[in-house]
Amino acid sequence: MGLVPKQAKADTKIHKSFTMQRIAGLIITIILSSVVSNVCAPSFAFLFIIFCSAVFLLLSAKAPDNKTKSFFGGMLSWLKYLIFPKKIYGDNHEYAAAYKERRAKKNESKSKRKKD
Repeated sequence: MGLVPKQAKADTKIHKSFTMQRIAGLIITIILSSVVSNVCAPSFAFLFIIFCSAVFLLLSAKAPDNKTKSFFGGMLSWLKYLIFPKKIYGDNHEYAAAYKERRAKKNESKSKRKKD
C-alpha cells in the first residue's frame, strides 16, 4: 500500500465548515483573548473576546478563489501580487518569439505527416 499525500487527506469536520483545527484554534483564541483583556482592560473584556473570535473565524475560513488555502493565505498571495512587479510578456518579447517558433515547427511536422 502506498503513501497518501497530505492534501488528499480530508479534514475532520465537526459541522459544515468547522473542522477540528478551527474549533481548537477558536478555544485557544478565546482563552488567550480573555487573559489579555483581563490584564489590559477588564471593562471591555467581553467585546475583545468577541472581536478576537470573529477575526480568527474570518482568517481561518477558506479563500474564495482557492479552497485549499485559508482566507489569510489567499489575502497574503493577493498582497504579494499587488506589491511585487509583474512580468508581462508581449508579442515582441523573446520568450513569446521562441514559443511561436516551437509551435510553428510542431505544426510543420504535423502537416508533413498528413501529406504522406
